[in-house]
Amino acid sequence: MIIMEKVTGSGKTLEKAIDDALQKLCLTIDQAEYVVISNGGFFRNCKVEMWKKPTEGERQRDFLQQLLNKAGFDLNVTLSEDSQNINLNIEGKDSTAVIGYRGDVLDSLQLLTSIVVKNSDSKHFFLDCENYREKRRLTLIKLANNLEQKVLRTAKKTKLEPMNAYERRIIHTTLKDSTKIKTHSEGTEPFRYVVIEPLFKNSAEKNPQEKAKEDTYNTQRKQLNFVFRTKSKRPYEK
Repeated sequence: MIIMEKVTGSGKTLEKAIDDALQKLCLTIDQAEYVVISNGGFFRNCKVEMWKKPTEGERQRDFLQQLLNKAGFDLNVTLSEDSQNINLNIEGKDSTAVIGYRGDVLDSLQLLTSIVVKNSDSKHFFLDCENYREKRRLTLIKLANNLEQKVLRTAKKTKLEPMNAYERRIIHTTLKDSTKIKTHSEGTEPFRYVVIEPLFKNSAEKNPQEKAKEDTYNTQRKQLNFVFRTKSKRPYEK
């Protein structure tokens, strides 16, 4: 829950009462919220009650924490926020329940939170649980490298199981610099998947650089064989 520090500002006019409260909180007007307690009158000052406006991340954390509490989970939501990113992390003994199969429950919670608490600051919102995302990222990188070797060995394309956009991006990024295979996505959400296929399916379609090296090697080998075979043999000496 967000704990807000509230102060009371007073002044002969509403503007002066607001300025008084802003000075006490060391905030600017766009960082604060307030309610008018009294509009003043004869021998009375105007009064306002003011508090710091919660950030996007604080509102998202508060919503998610209340949601998990009402669902009966023993979990705690922590927040890390800067000018561009909002990172929420769920921790606790019930963490497995909110991850789900391949992170599907975690993805749903992230989508729900971003819809209910609209991100007006256009920050990137990322939800994790017990470092699951990083563990999954490393698993996908290893999977991508293994499948690359399989595709090169069999010279046949392979299709991965359906993944969300975040996980598909990890596969594409891992293999984007390969000179022997290429990747692309097929299908429609939520069943969109990654396809990995060889760039060169047979010897006639080899990588131009590798083919040039092979041609150079074969030419040099032929020249050496020619020299060896045409070299006159020394007569046998007793």
